[in-house]
Amino acid sequence: LLAKLEGDPLFFFTVAFETGMRTGEILGLKWEDITKDTITLTRAMVRRRITDIKISKVRSLFVSPRLSKILQNHPRRFAGGYVFRNQHGNPCLDADTFNNAWKKALKQCRMTYRRAYICRHTRASEMLMAGVEPAFAAKQLGHTTEMFLNTYADWISGVKDRDQVNLLNNI
Repeated sequence: LLAKLEGDPLFFFTVAFETGMRTGEILGLKWEDITKDTITLTRAMVRRRITDIKISKVRSLFVSPRLSKILQNHPRRFAGGYVFRNQHGNPCLDADTFNNAWKKALKQCRMTYRRAYICRHTRASEMLMAGVEPAFAAKQLGHTTEMFLNTYADWISGVKDRDQVNLLNNI
């Protein structure tokens, strides 16, 4: 799917898949929020307006080496300001351009339509399949542990069930 995207849509969805960030969080991202191995989320685009995240909700995301390399080598890296800008150099107020590219890429791949929000769920399932503790995964996604467990309980039990069957087979 990512191979069918290019330019800013490719960059946008790479960030989405690699971090599990919400659309508004990605749109509110500034270059100053990014270090080599973390992204600090302090604002989000909500209803076409930038809003500061409450201090209790500010969170730091760990950045994979793959994403770190992409971010550090991005041509606009040293320009500062918002990472995603419209053609006038202002922050993107919505994800319409990215979503249009997403729909086109899905068609090219002959995939059933899925909301772009699925990037978040993909990241959550990847973390669980890699063995990341649910409490840590919840914190990365900005969920409470309870919310994360309620949303992804089937994934957790599915992964753990296979592990438990493997243990039984070794008795």
